[in-house]
Amino acid sequence: MKKVVIVGGGGHAKVVIDAIEEMISAGEEIEISGFLDDNEENTEIYGYKRLGSIEEAESYKGNLIHLAVGNNGFRKKFYEENKGFEYLTVIHPKSIVSRRAELEEGCFIGAGAAVNADTVIGRLSIVNTKAVIEHDCEIGRYSHISYGVILGGGSGTDERVFIDMGITVERNKKIKLI
Repeated sequence: MKKVVIVGGGGHAKVVIDAIEEMISAGEEIEISGFLDDNEENTEIYGYKRLGSIEEAESYKGNLIHLAVGNNGFRKKFYEENKGFEYLTVIHPKSIVSRRAELEEGCFIGAGAAVNADTVIGRLSIVNTKAVIEHDCEIGRYSHISYGVILGGGSGTDERVFIDMGITVERNKKIKLI
């Protein structure tokens, strides 16, 4: 059985842990070892213990990891500065992901999200609860598509783009990092 260490201990980590527990309930053979967080007062989330600070991630290289931090710049910096990790892609069982979509490593797809055909979700990106990513979209690496966002067909983002909750992006539009 593969073990996963969650990096981060805030609100998004709670959502990620919940999704992983749902994956386990659906038959996925993984186990949550605990989480890494720099807040020493944050000692437990849903029964999972804080294993140490984020700087201690190197000690967990034999495990899968998932970066459960909403900050796009943090996820990019962590990836670039910490080589040799295997990243778990977390797909909530109550999401819909086309078999023709491509998810790069370490993505998060939340409950109720839809990722449609011929779409690419870049490395370590977040597609949060009930977001809809239509056909032929390309989400840049380290991006965060918040809950309830709708991206029309052929749309996309640059790397590290955050689209806040409930926004609708017209078809064939590219959102750039400012």
